[in-house]
Amino acid sequence: MLNQECKVDEIVRGLQKYWNYRAPSYSQSNIEELNNFKRDAWLKILLSNAPKKEKLRVLDVGVGPGFFSILMSLVGHEVTAVDVSSEMIEKAKENAKEYDVNINFVQVDGINLPFEDKSFDFIISRNVLWNLEYPKEALKEWKRLLDDDGHVVYFDANWYLHLFDEDQNERVNEDMKNAETLFNESMENKEVLKNYYKETKSKEILELERIAKKLVLSKELRPAWDVNALKECGYNFIKVEEDMGRYVWDEKEKVENKSRPLFMVVAK
Repeated sequence: MLNQECKVDEIVRGLQKYWNYRAPSYSQSNIEELNNFKRDAWLKILLSNAPKKEKLRVLDVGVGPGFFSILMSLVGHEVTAVDVSSEMIEKAKENAKEYDVNINFVQVDGINLPFEDKSFDFIISRNVLWNLEYPKEALKEWKRLLDDDGHVVYFDANWYLHLFDEDQNERVNEDMKNAETLFNESMENKEVLKNYYKETKSKEILELERIAKKLVLSKELRPAWDVNALKECGYNFIKVEEDMGRYVWDEKEKVENKSRPLFMVVAK
């Protein structure tokens, strides 16, 4: 048990370090999302899959710099947001202040959540479950926190399957080349791509790949894994949509992530 705990601690520390490093650039990305077509696109998706209540008690797991939480707060819902990264929490607080919304921020991981049973009507999350060493336990914990008519809605992708699947690795590399070619047409895009590909080769990204190799979901084919896990956890309604990127990604994201489509899971 001690070795297992040490392994988890190592992974959590590594992820905290990476997401602390990413906080400034990720925050800038979230601010851009709040000021382009993605704001309305994401809000429509969230609300169309939320329980039909005038004021929802919302839990945002892996809040990052605050995008989902700010969206839900702006339309009048009561939001609690958690993240394992202290820097992400700080950026989220700054962004929430900028948009004049009140959000309850708590720094904690996505599994050990310090809330009473049935505390929330709506649990939302984006690109978080793949980060967890024990994702099925997280799904059980989220179920504990849901009220009887509550919904979980989360978004994710096979972000690191290419580390284990040779064919997928070839497809991902091809997508990245196509993205570079497509967006290499203007000086402005050249500068954006220069910075982007510099970041993808940084020591922090390489360290994240090392951690990803240890994570359960990196080698699983999803969302098939999610459906089975949710059933085992006792959820009695599960809906999956496998290409959400067509609604919420810009052209660059669609090209570079063609082989890693964003999926949505709704569970009750």
